[in-house]
Amino acid sequence: MTCFLSAAFSGEEQGFWGSAAYAQYIHENNINLQQVINIDMIGYAPGGNSVVIEQDEGNVVDTNDQPSQEFAAKMARMAADYTDLEVSFGPIYETDYMPFEALGYVCVGVYEAEENPEYHSTYDTAGSLNMSSIAEVTKMILATACHEAMKLPGIDKPICHNWGRSHFKHGKRRYGYGTLRQYGSVNWWH
Repeated sequence: MTCFLSAAFSGEEQGFWGSAAYAQYIHENNINLQQVINIDMIGYAPGGNSVVIEQDEGNVVDTNDQPSQEFAAKMARMAADYTDLEVSFGPIYETDYMPFEALGYVCVGVYEAEENPEYHSTYDTAGSLNMSSIAEVTKMILATACHEAMKLPGIDKPICHNWGRSHFKHGKRRYGYGTLRQYGSVNWWH
């Protein structure tokens, strides 16, 4: 079976409880996991739309380093093609992709470029987030997922198709998806 999975893990700061359990489950059941995209701390962007794409640069397993760096470069291309994000690169470290990396899976992460001074405080609320920055990150993630889905074997029809030109702000012409469906579903959303 080929699918995309979105997961929210608990216990990250207590030792990756949720992600470690799920990574072990994936590994023990020989589930063909292609890539892990960890989205952590996005939306604090007071000075613009800057994000860090984190890539594996040498952790527990080294055989996934180069594929991680190649995947991070693809994600940066998706950001350039489909968003107004300013991208820089950094290493993966100390969040929910680490249990997956330790088992050899290809991992990247997306993180806000500026440190949030309200981090882990009572002032760290949705009201302090830049929703347009979150939307740009979401577009980058969806574009990356759709781009990767088109290459997966065993899919009769691509997950995303009808890629065509659409206009975005500032007069830029960007490509975007026209139709989306969940794999295995007969329903298409336009």
